Amino acid sequence: ADRGVGASTPDAFLMTVAFMCESFKMTCPNVRDRILKTVVEYIVDNASFYKRKAVPPDANLILLMEEFVCDDLEAVAFRVVVWWGLCLAYGSLRCDDGIHVDPCTLELTDAFMRGVAWQTKSHGSTSRSKQVRRFVVVRCGLSDMDWMKVGWDLFWQNCSGERDFWIPALIDGDKFDNKKPLLY
Repeated sequence: ADRGVGASTPDAFLMTVAFMCESFKMTCPNVRDRILKTVVEYIVDNASFYKRKAVPPDANLILLMEEFVCDDLEAVAFRVVVWWGLCLAYGSLRCDDGIHVDPCTLELTDAFMRGVAWQTKSHGSTSRSKQVRRFVVVRCGLSDMDWMKVGWDLFWQNCSGERDFWIPALIDGDKFDNKKPLLY
């Protein structure tokens, strides 16, 4: 499938060429060459780039999710996962970021929940670094229910233990495997 070309692709390509030449101990073309820079500028100025945007969640779906989290008749583990989904939506977090949250960084106040998502980045073939992204989930909702507090309490009652990921993998509707992260 054609995934299109983003505005950063030409520069990324040039940096990839430089990296590969360095890795294979080859003579690298000058990626800052005037001709190459002119081609990159032409592509950026004239190509019809599109931006992929996430489709906003439907308000009715969000309302149903809030009600589900607060429904004592539903399985606890599923309620925690749906709570996490609401946190991702209200916090504008990507699923990847939502997985990489150390629970000890989470803090709930009367107005919001905040935390820190981490991501490991490679720098060449020899070094890696951990980047962090702080996030806030405003304590609000489309229903009159305090889904944030209900989900928070369920999470801490059922997902204990030290780990570097937010939500553990599901074993079934009532249990988590606190040693493995929930994956999408």
